[in-house]
Amino acid sequence: MVCGMRAPCRFVYFDAGFTLLAAHPSVGFHYAAVARRYGVDLEPAMIDASFSAAWHRARAMTSTKEGRPSYGTSRQEALDFWKIVIRACFSENTPEQPEFFTELFDHFAKPECWRLYEDVEPALQFLEARGIPFGVLSNWDSRLRPVLEGLGLMPRLSALILSCEVGYEKPHPEIFRAAAEAVPEDMRGAIGLIGDEPEADGTAALAAGWQQCLVNRRGKAVEGLGWRRDLPGAVRELVPDGTQRL
Repeated sequence: MVCGMRAPCRFVYFDAGFTLLAAHPSVGFHYAAVARRYGVDLEPAMIDASFSAAWHRARAMTSTKEGRPSYGTSRQEALDFWKIVIRACFSENTPEQPEFFTELFDHFAKPECWRLYEDVEPALQFLEARGIPFGVLSNWDSRLRPVLEGLGLMPRLSALILSCEVGYEKPHPEIFRAAAEAVPEDMRGAIGLIGDEPEADGTAALAAGWQQCLVNRRGKAVEGLGWRRDLPGAVRELVPDGTQRL
């Protein structure tokens, strides 16, 4: 479980989804609530059961070797991606009114659709107490900004790097380059990334010359990569307790 650090990190990036936050109470809950306004009544559990496969299928359909974001770089491209996911989740029950897709898309820009994991606050306080700046590095569309703002994180971030704004997504080196450039120059040799995806947040971070630690709340190890069961544990791997305030 030890992440095998070099010197303590001087800047820490966090992935967003499943690292800092998750849909609350679930994606299916919100999909079903909006769909009912369009005459479709499905159980949230049925939607949740199909969501992961739908998302991965949409990613496979839209991914490119050049590392361009699956969600695109514009609102329309992101909406087109999520239409694929939504149709896969609802199948023949999909409400086909154009406004349904738009309403559901905009619904997830509301912070009340999301919650921070309970271990986020102690992890951030640990860094703040030591004067270690942190940011978010995420494969996400532009809706993440209002979500983070509504959850109270934006004023605490020293950087926010989104794939839709950079034009590349993790694990492509370009998004790591952009993220490094957003860090003060004297800290660029000691950047760490905490996330949940082995390739995007683990091996890609190491390839960029960063340190890494995965968060796996289910306790499943990934060979060759550092990991912890919770966010405070991951933070302490990158910034040990003895690190002095900078």
